[in-house]
Amino acid sequence: MRKLSDENFILNIVKYTPSIFVVVIALLVNFYISIDHTKNLKKDKEEIRKNYIKLNKDISKTNINNVHKYINNKKLESINSLKKEIKGQSYNAHNVMTTIYNDFKNIKSKEEITQIIKSALKNIRFNDGRSYFFIYDLNGTNIFHPVKPEREGKNFYNLQDLHKKFIIQESINIAKSKKAEGFQTWMFNKPNDTLKEYQKIGFIKKFNPYNWFIGIGEYKQNFQNKVKKEVLDNIKTIEYKDKNNVFVIDEKGNLLLSELNFSNISHLDKNNIFLKSYTNFINSKKKSTYLEYTFENEEKRYNKISYLEKINDYNWVIGTGFDYNNLNSMIIQKQKELEEDYQKNLMIIRISTLIITLIFLIPSLFVSRFLKRIFLSYKQKLLENETTKFETMMEELNLIFDNLPINVIYKDTKDNIIRANKNMADSLNLSTEDLRNKPSKNIFPDFYKEYYKCDLETIKSKKTIADILGKYKSKDGIKLINFSNIPIFDKNGEVRNIIVFVTDITEKEALKEDNKRKEVLLYQQSKMATMGEMIANIAHQWKQPLSTITVAATGTKLQKQMNCLSDESLFSSLDSINNSAQYLAQTIDDFRNFFNPDKNNYSEFIISSTIEKTLKLLLPKYKTQNIEIIKDIENIEIISLENEIIQVLINILNNARDELIKYKQRRLIFIKTYKKENSLILEIKDNAKGINKDIIDKIFDPYFTTKKDSEGTGIGLYMSKNILTKLLNAEFKVENKTFSYDNIKYTGVKFSINIPITPS
Repeated sequence: MRKLSDENFILNIVKYTPSIFVVVIALLVNFYISIDHTKNLKKDKEEIRKNYIKLNKDISKTNINNVHKYINNKKLESINSLKKEIKGQSYNAHNVMTTIYNDFKNIKSKEEITQIIKSALKNIRFNDGRSYFFIYDLNGTNIFHPVKPEREGKNFYNLQDLHKKFIIQESINIAKSKKAEGFQTWMFNKPNDTLKEYQKIGFIKKFNPYNWFIGIGEYKQNFQNKVKKEVLDNIKTIEYKDKNNVFVIDEKGNLLLSELNFSNISHLDKNNIFLKSYTNFINSKKKSTYLEYTFENEEKRYNKISYLEKINDYNWVIGTGFDYNNLNSMIIQKQKELEEDYQKNLMIIRISTLIITLIFLIPSLFVSRFLKRIFLSYKQKLLENETTKFETMMEELNLIFDNLPINVIYKDTKDNIIRANKNMADSLNLSTEDLRNKPSKNIFPDFYKEYYKCDLETIKSKKTIADILGKYKSKDGIKLINFSNIPIFDKNGEVRNIIVFVTDITEKEALKEDNKRKEVLLYQQSKMATMGEMIANIAHQWKQPLSTITVAATGTKLQKQMNCLSDESLFSSLDSINNSAQYLAQTIDDFRNFFNPDKNNYSEFIISSTIEKTLKLLLPKYKTQNIEIIKDIENIEIISLENEIIQVLINILNNARDELIKYKQRRLIFIKTYKKENSLILEIKDNAKGINKDIIDKIFDPYFTTKKDSEGTGIGLYMSKNILTKLLNAEFKVENKTFSYDNIKYTGVKFSINIPITPS
């Protein structure tokens, strides 16, 4: 019944799909056009806004540029006007002086004429009483100063302005020039402002009869203040469209010119948005900028964009702006136009779509019937093909499953084996049929509980659990295995079955154990070799003290037999015997400490002491073979395995000794320690010609040796590297090194050990 219902459903789909397709396409076209129109409407609104803002920005910038040009022209005119005025005043004063001189030159003395000239010029003032005349001779002596008469008669030849310019010397040079006149600028304080410097513009003209020059000066700023007021008055009359006026702000933020009822920009907006942006602009190197801000007054709220430009000579910022709230009316108008067009186009499209739908709907019904017949025929053929394919596929899957080279078990969630492949059945000495639909406890009675725990974990986590260690009893005995559980899910996402892949690792684990035993054997062999070396050293060290004991005891006995043994001789012999016995006992203690298993734990020790212990065991034999030990050792405290380090040192030093005794030259071994970050660096090098480059990479291999069979085991350096890298987490390197010592050049091998000061 379910299949029949599904087929009818499919037939209905085939039957009505063309018609539904036509209708859906029509609806989609309508929907797309609606969306597209809405998007275009929004885009056009945004475009209007952008164009409006850009246009008004450009207008604001153009207007301010024109105002700036006007200010520059006015500033230039003001400077020219100032120069023209002070030049004209200088000429008038010079004419007065010339007239007085010509009138009295034949009847009065120079001093009398000078007094008449000073009296004539003393009270003359202009520029609101700020400007006056002064007279100097060509040596720099002041002749006349109406404001500061105390300067008269004093020489100011070396007078400098605030920029170290020699003012009077420059005036004299102007007077001595070909024209005998000219303009001059200098920097000076104002009488009421001694902290700030201001530029003065002056005019100098020579008075030939007495080799004088008359001068006049005016502060540029004083004259400009009048010009600035005139500029502000003229700018105030400018009004652009939309009633956007120019505003002017001084260096303190005061609004010198504005249509607003604010005296300072700090009162302009509540959140100080304009003030912050304005301050950043003032402190920057920008000459102009646009600022966007919002403010309110008693009438309404404004959203403004202003263009600002700096007028550096006046310490002004001029600007103008526009309120883009006016944009709304333009957008509303455009929106109405667009919506009207949209409604017209939409109506046309709907009618067109309806007509097209009707045109296509009738043929689609005939197409549906034709498709129905094709579908039924195709369905029958498909069913036959799929049945054949399924049977073939199942045979192939069963064949693949049975011939997989690893053990595979297919289980349900209740610990039942549904089936297992041939490899698994063979290992249990069973057939695949013996394992089909059997509880796990019947097949693995000793281990099924452990397996089921892993199954439950897989079911709960819904994840693959890999690399699980386990066991099972095979036909060949107990096998060590590594298995992985892979969940198979049903359509609801719950675990339905579990595939178990089983790998036999019995041989692999046995190989690991064998390698461990070999490693322990090598270590013991290395320890015994070191012990043999130690016993040989002890035997060598004991020769002298044993000989001393024998001589002392024999001598004492002989003297006693001859009745000539004095107390002094007895005590001397006993002291000698005691000292030698103490030395022998100390040697035994050192030997015992090295091989004491209780000493094989991590402990805190000083590396210099460890090296001394090592050398104490080796040094006597080194002395007889003329080997010198050169030490450069720091007292560095570390936490490590001291006996293991001693064993490594003995192996390295004995290898060096065995190589050194091959050559008839000065025999040297260098030991150096130092601290680097959190590591102890221990370097040992010799001058025994180095290691052949063909074998230097093999010296850490087990049983590799360059000595004769009876002289070397080939495990000393191998075990040393294992101790350092695996046990102490250290680095161990070897290299050939050429160096100089006592002005002689040597070549030898250098071992470098990098041991952590504290274990990680």
